Amino acid sequence: MSGGHLSPAITIAATLFKGFPPLKAVRYVVAQILGSFAACLAIYVQYYSLIKAISHSLEANGVLDTINFTPQGIAGTFALYAPPGSSLWHVFVNEFVCVSTLATQQSACKHSLSHQTFILGMVIFACVDPTNFYVPTSSFPVVIALGYAMIIWGFSPVGLAANTARDVGGRMMAVVIWGTKALGGTYAALAALTNILATCVAFIVYEAFFVDSDRGT
Repeated sequence: MSGGHLSPAITIAATLFKGFPPLKAVRYVVAQILGSFAACLAIYVQYYSLIKAISHSLEANGVLDTINFTPQGIAGTFALYAPPGSSLWHVFVNEFVCVSTLATQQSACKHSLSHQTFILGMVIFACVDPTNFYVPTSSFPVVIALGYAMIIWGFSPVGLAANTARDVGGRMMAVVIWGTKALGGTYAALAALTNILATCVAFIVYEAFFVDSDRGT
């Protein structure tokens, strides 16, 4: 129904570069974040008994406060946190390179963008490019899914948010359950905003260097 807007970065890029209506973009971004918040809260409720049991076990061993707000912690299941001891500069580079960018859904909707990383962006642009006959339409989901799998398996251990809604919604849910300690400090801003910048930059790069200017609209 939305044309594939699953990330605020995509919606913002579509608004800046493809004429997507700004007021509609605001509604989309709010819906994306609230959807993420609701999904994380629903999972917490579904697994409440198991989460409580693990929490009591970690607390009894004196390690709950140490690991809870890390990628290995219970809160880290819902909100995103940088690995302990990692450099935020390295996390930023990983986020920017991996999480950047998106494709214009040329054939389905001139305002619609598909998303995700500088690497993934190239994959998605190649898929939706009407002059690329090597990737049939029926294979789009498989090719793009493999791109996501590569990014997640290869780069998430360094710290990877990739989607502002996933990050902010999950962090909001963690704050509701565990309080302000779940905010995530400086990393929270890096995780929420870097993918937006990277997506916009990647869109510009693709339009400047990869688009076939001779193809028909």
